[in-house]
Amino acid sequence: MNVLVTGAAGRLGSETVIQLVAAGHGVVATDVDARRTIPVPLQPANLLDGPAVAALMQGVDAVIHLGNHTGIHRRSAAATFNENVAMNMNVFQAALESGVRKIVFSSSVQVIAGESWQICYPPHANHVAYLPLDEKSPPNLSNAYAMSKFAGETILKEYLALHGGSYVSLRFPRIIEVSDFPKYANFSVDQTYTPSRIAQGFSVLSRTDSAAANVAALMAPLPGFHSFFPAISAVTGPNVAVAIERYYPGVPLTKPIDQIDSLIDVSAFTRATGWIPRDTI
Repeated sequence: MNVLVTGAAGRLGSETVIQLVAAGHGVVATDVDARRTIPVPLQPANLLDGPAVAALMQGVDAVIHLGNHTGIHRRSAAATFNENVAMNMNVFQAALESGVRKIVFSSSVQVIAGESWQICYPPHANHVAYLPLDEKSPPNLSNAYAMSKFAGETILKEYLALHGGSYVSLRFPRIIEVSDFPKYANFSVDQTYTPSRIAQGFSVLSRTDSAAANVAALMAPLPGFHSFFPAISAVTGPNVAVAIERYYPGVPLTKPIDQIDSLIDVSAFTRATGWIPRDTI
């Protein structure tokens, strides 16, 4: 399979390219700049340039679309939203016009629980509809980046899926290196956390597991539109009941508390693709 990877020189993109090549796939890699060495030639392109994006689709069978602005810290909220939506539409429309009907889109946990840097004490569960969090957790959009990701999901679901094909949105959490896991493993029920950390179920995922999720979603037979939340939680095992009592009072549970071993449930993604996170806290 020939796969176009946008954002291929980024942290997640470079690892995704490595895993695709290792699995025997052809890769067309594009990015606006080369920040990492990848095992295939990099084709520089600005995803805001529609004709340039269309040219990248020649001979492509599928797309893993990772190339978006990552947040609003370096640009205005309007620029983040407008440019991300324009990039997404350019990629999706070019794929549609080129006959490409398989897309894996890098969305974000921000769709479920938008980032907030305000320290909240006593902490509370910002709009957590139920626990454990999973692929059906409803949107809770509180910033332009989250809205741009949700708009991308909507384009896939409401526009492209009408034309047939397979479109998967992966709502990634904070993606980190395995070497950084210790700083996230020191969960304490008495510690003060931001509302977003609480509302996101203390979610993280290693870079290698994130890339593996992209490849698994690409290879799975998933007609129509599907959204998943590939993540692990820093709150597992005996800490779950304590954390629910402390941080999530009154939040509905989808199963008895003594049967919940993590604040995040990825079983639907595992059933659909076979993906299992290998790097655990």
